[in-house]
Amino acid sequence: MVKELKRINLFFIILMAFSMVMYFPVNKVKAGDNNTVIISDTQGDNENAVITNDVKEPNTTEEILENPGQENSILKDATIEIDKQRIFEKDRAVLIIKSAYEKEVQYKVVLQSIDKNEWKDITINYSEGIKTKDSYVKVMPQLLSGKYKVYVFAKLLDSEGTKSMQIGAAEVKYEDLKVLDVTSEQDILPQLKANLSSSSVYEGDKITLRLTSNLNDYVQYKAFIYSNSSKKWSEVTSAYSTAYLGTQESKIEISNLALGDYKVQIRVKKANIPGKYKDSLGDYDSLQSYDVKVVKRPAPPKPAYPEAPKIESVYVGNASEVERINVRQSASTSSKILGYIYGSTQVLNILGTSGDFYYVQTRDYETSNIIKGYIRKDYVKKTTPVNSYSIVVDISDQKVYIYKSGQLYKTFICSTGGYYTPTPTGKYLVGGRGPSFGQEKGYICYNFIRINYDYLFHSVLHNLDGSIMTSEYEKLGTRASHGCIRLPDAYIKWMYDNIPRNALVVIQD
Repeated sequence: MVKELKRINLFFIILMAFSMVMYFPVNKVKAGDNNTVIISDTQGDNENAVITNDVKEPNTTEEILENPGQENSILKDATIEIDKQRIFEKDRAVLIIKSAYEKEVQYKVVLQSIDKNEWKDITINYSEGIKTKDSYVKVMPQLLSGKYKVYVFAKLLDSEGTKSMQIGAAEVKYEDLKVLDVTSEQDILPQLKANLSSSSVYEGDKITLRLTSNLNDYVQYKAFIYSNSSKKWSEVTSAYSTAYLGTQESKIEISNLALGDYKVQIRVKKANIPGKYKDSLGDYDSLQSYDVKVVKRPAPPKPAYPEAPKIESVYVGNASEVERINVRQSASTSSKILGYIYGSTQVLNILGTSGDFYYVQTRDYETSNIIKGYIRKDYVKKTTPVNSYSIVVDISDQKVYIYKSGQLYKTFICSTGGYYTPTPTGKYLVGGRGPSFGQEKGYICYNFIRINYDYLFHSVLHNLDGSIMTSEYEKLGTRASHGCIRLPDAYIKWMYDNIPRNALVVIQD
């Protein structure tokens, strides 16, 4: 009897030793915060472990896509998710499985490329046992753009699995299965669209960069400036900016530049993601550079004033100053529209007549281009400007000259339109006026006087509390507006109170 017991004990010892060898773990388990279990392979990089389908049965793919054997038991209440809402090409997404089963569970993950019909075993072997409410975390391989399915196989710890599936030459045994559909999108990098306020600025002036990108997603911007004198780059922004929607305009200003030549470089990248490229200045997705020259502010010009405008009869539109009048290609109301004016403030140059139409030369309101075309005669009238006051706006020296009875009476500094939003030249008559505008846009301009629909004389910009925007006030004497003519408060108030309707205005460059 004793000998028999010894034989049994020896048998069990051998059996236990054999079991320990067979169950040597292939994965390490690290327990992190919040009771999270992170699985990391000890078999090396398993991304090259591809299960081919060369010997697969003809119907295997169809059967797998229908999720055979999915019992919804072990994985019924498990949370299976990927850490990214959108996966872009070559991203490193993370698969997170949180168990809800009352017993320890093992997982195996297999990836299928739908487009290429290729298989990749992400885990090679089943994980170690995952307890209830613990998480199994697996870093997915980098994916090319396309559609994929992620197969999550589950079985109880140390069980063989009661079901099996043939994937190519390999057989997977399991007890439960769930399949996730995954799409990897082509990685579209943001392309910078920058608008530099001016490539040549005066000493002490600001450079304004208006920035957008082609990406309808959040991006960040960063700016550097290189000085040709110091031969060094310096950072304009202390770091990447806060996140902006790429299609919405953002702004970076550069000020306090000494005389000299500079190169401004703007960088953009996807928000909260390292840029795809990197150099000595840091990471980025795309960049643009601009040359900037800072020059001395010119000395005040010598007194040299334009001649007073000659007061004589002119032709204007025969309509209200806010009514559009079309200029047509031929003397017919059915012919092509070449452009339009707003009557009754824009002076027309009559070149001839054709039946019921005048052949005119004028400036198209929309494009500011000079055009020649036809306007019906009943939409044109002849009038004589008032002779008490006349005005010359000289864009070249940013001055407004007021003449009284043909003699220079006052001279005002102003700001006309910027280089990309110029003030249209030509002859106009003073139209209506009003106390203010712009409140709905977050600023106030006072005492506007209309000369051509939305082209106005008005004050410099003010904050909604009535205080002057210092940055805009300091632009007086430079081309800075969107086409209107800005003046200091006292000057525009004088014009508002004294310049009559139908006074002649000549805008010249």
